[in-house]
Amino acid sequence: MPKRFFCAALAAALLLCLILPAFGAETQAAAGETPVQVYTVQDLMDMEKDPEGSYILMADLDMTDVRWKPLDFSGKFDGNGHALLNLTLTQPADASVKLADEDENLYDSAAFGFFGTLRGAQVENLSLINVRCRIQWEGECALGALAGYSQDSTITDCLVSGALELRAGGWVSCLGGLVGFGSGTIRRCSVSTTLIDVDTNAQSMGEEYFGGVFGAGFFDVYESNVVLEGYISQHGYVHSGGIAGMFAEFPLAVGRKGYIKDNTVTGQITFFEDNDDRLALCRGLLGMTKVNRYYLDGNTEDFKSTEVKDYDRELRPEECAEPVYSVRVVEPGCSRYGFTQFTCDGCGYSYRDRYTCFAHTVFQWEVTKAPTQDAEGESRGQCECGLQFVRTEPKLAPVAETAATQPRETEIPEPTAAEPQQELREKTFDIVFYAALGLMLVLILSGSLVIRALIRRKRKNP
Repeated sequence: MPKRFFCAALAAALLLCLILPAFGAETQAAAGETPVQVYTVQDLMDMEKDPEGSYILMADLDMTDVRWKPLDFSGKFDGNGHALLNLTLTQPADASVKLADEDENLYDSAAFGFFGTLRGAQVENLSLINVRCRIQWEGECALGALAGYSQDSTITDCLVSGALELRAGGWVSCLGGLVGFGSGTIRRCSVSTTLIDVDTNAQSMGEEYFGGVFGAGFFDVYESNVVLEGYISQHGYVHSGGIAGMFAEFPLAVGRKGYIKDNTVTGQITFFEDNDDRLALCRGLLGMTKVNRYYLDGNTEDFKSTEVKDYDRELRPEECAEPVYSVRVVEPGCSRYGFTQFTCDGCGYSYRDRYTCFAHTVFQWEVTKAPTQDAEGESRGQCECGLQFVRTEPKLAPVAETAATQPRETEIPEPTAAEPQQELREKTFDIVFYAALGLMLVLILSGSLVIRALIRRKRKNP
């Protein structure tokens, strides 16, 4: 090969060595990071350290007695078909958000939800079972079970159930079964909630936005199912609907068409609006629309709106002032969560609380890997529903030493090498000594008898 061709090939090889690693890194980055696996409540809390990361839930988690701090999130969260049970919302997210009223005025507001804020985030395949809260807030605020606020985020295949109560005294409040306020896309979600909205400031004449899916904003909502029981006690202006209280462009002047398509709404809203300049907007899909171009198609509704003119008593699902509840516990099964059913003895109002995770029963375990003192073992079993399980068998306990486990006995030392010879000499000496002594006694006795016989003979023959 000519020298110049060899040099050119060598230069090309060196250039490829420099380019290919960088190209590979770029390709890997484009493919996305491997999601962080979430197994525990602490893993959920640790998401705060990297709010732009990607996460996947690996198990159902019971959030009972967990003081949850809402996350300000802009990453991806895959619920992986699992659920968070008994989440209680008590505090707002760290970040404040901007809410807009129907006149496009903006207000700094607090955000309450599992996620306080979602910004360019993706949330999918997540269930929130039995979300509960009773938020008391004197300023402007937005509350949703999944998120208080969303900006251009996507929520897909999520399920929410529970009861949310918002007691607000600010000029603007937003309450939604899924999201309080914002923008984005919601697809194939299921929301079954009791929503209670109470205006605590009779002098403010503020604006209330209340919806089964979102309170107010600009969300495209597709193929979602809503079951809503709503109660509104408002001294200002009511904007409420089975899907949204106000459908309005946000951020302002989005400049595109909005879609509310192929959704189902079932339920009712009971409300009062205690003012002389009334709006009293309460409809099956959208309470108010502030969008120049929007598309409603394929939606079905079985919705009832009831307005009450008695303003002296807050509207709530329970009718008794001091309800007394009967309690029934339903145990979990292979395909159902357990729960406790509370039923008012006076008015018959009933609700479910204290959910428990699925429970499977494995009647027989087969050891597939026997444990040892150095390593854990493994067993496999199958529930009657067909689901298979694997459990870890603990290491075997170490066997204790014999001296430590047996009764202590008197130890007899073994003889040394010189001891048998010494014992033999001693025994030989004893044998010889006693033999000689016996022989001596025999001789003395024999001699005595001989002497006695001679004396007798001499006496007879003098």
